[in-house]
Amino acid sequence: MEDSPSAWILRWLFKLDVLEKHFSHCVHLYGFSPV
Repeated sequence: MEDSPSAWILRWLFKLDVLEKHFSHCVHLYGFSPV
């Protein structure tokens, strides 16, 4: 399976989305703001 640029971008967007959700969950749990 060749790794096309679009597939690479989609994979990174997915990873970033997962990280953002995880970060938001941690913020909600511990009650601190990233700002």
